[in-house]
Amino acid sequence: MTENMTKQAEMESYYKELMSTILAEGKKGLVPKLAPKFVSCSHNDSSLTLEFKVADWMINPEKILFGGAMVSMLDNTYGFLCHYFAGENFISTISLNTTFLKPGKLGDIIHVTAKAVSHGRTIVNMNGEVFDVTQNKLIGTSQTSFMILDRKVEL
Repeated sequence: MTENMTKQAEMESYYKELMSTILAEGKKGLVPKLAPKFVSCSHNDSSLTLEFKVADWMINPEKILFGGAMVSMLDNTYGFLCHYFAGENFISTISLNTTFLKPGKLGDIIHVTAKAVSHGRTIVNMNGEVFDVTQNKLIGTSQTSFMILDRKVEL
């Protein structure tokens, strides 16, 4: 097995373990409510794709995906990707810019892909795309910066 294949396998294993911990039975908060599913990751591309299903609580009065729910999907995907670089250290979003292109609808399957464009000891910069698989349309784009803090996180 080549080093790249080994790193890829390690990254996939990392996400499966991280997601099972964060989404374990009885966990509370927004992340379990969003119910992300692992789709893919790429060690070579420093990327991660998660899947979300648009639920009734994510719909605004206009019957489309609430922008805040889309941003939460992005922030969580970015967070999962950033945790890979941060290890056990706590991370914090320091900026997040989102452009809403098209509406998502109730029941749609959404894939959010985050890609680290640079990651250093304390700052990770990432780009993201929100793709509506059901409608076969790009519905949002985003950029973010996260900070890796010196304190350890307990999941």
